[in-house]
Amino acid sequence: MPKTRTAFRGIERLTELSYSTMLTLWLTQAVVFAVVYFALTVFVPQHGPSQLLTDPTLLSMFGDSLYYSITTATTVGYGDITPQGFSKFVASLQSIVALFLWALFVTKLVSHRQDIALKEVHRISYEEVFHNLHEGLFIMRKDFDRIMRRVRDQKELHADDWLDLITAYRQGQSILQEIPDFYGSAENRLYTLDERREQLLHEAVHRTLRRLDDMLTTLSECEINWLSHESNMAELKNLLDVIGAVMPRWRDSSPYEGSAFEDIIRLHEDIHAKLAQVPLEQPAPEKEAN
Repeated sequence: MPKTRTAFRGIERLTELSYSTMLTLWLTQAVVFAVVYFALTVFVPQHGPSQLLTDPTLLSMFGDSLYYSITTATTVGYGDITPQGFSKFVASLQSIVALFLWALFVTKLVSHRQDIALKEVHRISYEEVFHNLHEGLFIMRKDFDRIMRRVRDQKELHADDWLDLITAYRQGQSILQEIPDFYGSAENRLYTLDERREQLLHEAVHRTLRRLDDMLTTLSECEINWLSHESNMAELKNLLDVIGAVMPRWRDSSPYEGSAFEDIIRLHEDIHAKLAQVPLEQPAPEKEAN
């Protein structure tokens, strides 16, 4: 098994070579085997390819040796020159080596095209995810705006309003957890947000947290006891926990510099501080649930 793994690693390293290097290797093997055919013909004629000895000069003999090497490597085999003796083994070995190198070249070419197609698919997929994420944060802000209007107008929240608020918190958890997926390791990164889109995402997250902070402030000013609503508080805490976990990962993964991360983290801490106002004994929110 270790030898097999070593062999596979060797093949993988060969496929990582550039196209020019692989083509040079293929041409090099053709020249090397041509030299072998030429040497066999000169020193042991009975083991060299036939017809080479009919050439009048060594230069034309080497030219025919190179011609025979290329036709053997490309498996054309016109039949005007045929191997004999030991050159049969050499020709067989060259066929294997040449086909192997050519197969690696073709494999690399096909793999490159597949990588391009795969990156394009990922780009389109992530563009759609980015659009949905950005739109989802916009919908959250609209939900918070609606809750603030309801509180200012009616000074109370109904059961459906609390349910909508809880749903918005859950939606925010799902959305924010997707942000780190835009970034991967340097080795496996298929698609990364460009700087402009990352700035748009920063703004969307910051505006959403700002709107959340304004909504909680409005609830407190209108004497809505949101701190005592257990299911609402549970989902809000979960949302803040997700933000607290996602932001450091997002900041560390981002290839761009900026202060937007610190601004979002400070806003997250401000909202988290509001939750510290939770009373030790939480009365049942009868008015809000009606």
